[in-house]
This record gives sequence, structure tokens and C-alpha cells, in this order.
Amino acid sequence: MYFYYSSGKYNSITDVPGVKVGHSTIIKGDNVRTGVTVVIPPIDLKKEKFLAGGFAYNANGETAGLHYILEEARLISPIFLTNTFSVGDVYKAVIDYYKGIIALPVIGECWDGYLNDILGRHVKTEHVVEAIDLLRLLKLIRVELEPGPV
Repeated sequence: MYFYYSSGKYNSITDVPGVKVGHSTIIKGDNVRTGVTVVIPPIDLKKEKFLAGGFAYNANGETAGLHYILEEARLISPIFLTNTFSVGDVYKAVIDYYKGIIALPVIGECWDGYLNDILGRHVKTEHVVEAIDLLRLLKLIRVELEPGPV
């Protein structure tokens, strides 16, 4: 049986009360287009655990910290998303930033090698800190484009 739920006002993850999203975009020259996103659930991570689950959608893509979620059905960390080669750098930055509050961060990846100089590993600690510090409720701006040539 499938469960269908109606979407929220903006059809956005931040339609869920208390969820916050932060992002740092990195654009340099003609060949660097990458970044890091953080999604924080509506809980106090020092005191609570959030019910969670996971699965491999297309058997591709790695997520550091996913095995804990699969074993315990709990989320004990914000979720970070970055490019494939920056997972380790983001993991280290999260451990350093939270100074022991978060012991097992969740870091998901997506290949952006077609858009980005992925071998450059451009996502650094300062980008992770910027994404965390700039957390805000995501507000979508809906823009309707008039038909015609670009």
C-alpha cells in the first residue's frame, strides 16, 4: 500500500515545521560549480534523536552515516550534501565544527564532475561553516517566464 500526502504550501522540504536549510555555492572561473547544503531537522541534536530511514534509490551514490540510520532508525546529525570527492572534507569539517556534539555526521554525495573541476576538491571547511551559519528557512520564489526566445 502506498501513502500519498498532499504537498505543503511551497512543495519544499521546509514546508515541514522547523526544518532549516543552509547552502554555500562555490563558483570560480569557468570550471568550478559546486557547493555544500545542510538540512537540519526540527530537533535539539544535543538531546533528541529523529526517526529516520534510508534506501538506495538506484544503487548508486554514497551516504556516510547511513548505516547508523538503517540500524537504529534514528537521525542524530544534520544531513549534508556535497559532491562525490568532497564527502571526506565535509565530514572532517562537520566533526571539527560541532566539537564532539555530533559523532557520526550524515554526508550524501552527488557527482557534479560534468559541471565542476571535481578533482580540485573545492569544498573546504569555510564553505561548510558558511552553510551552517547561514541556515534559514528556504523560501521559494516562483517566477513565471514569458514564452519566447531566450
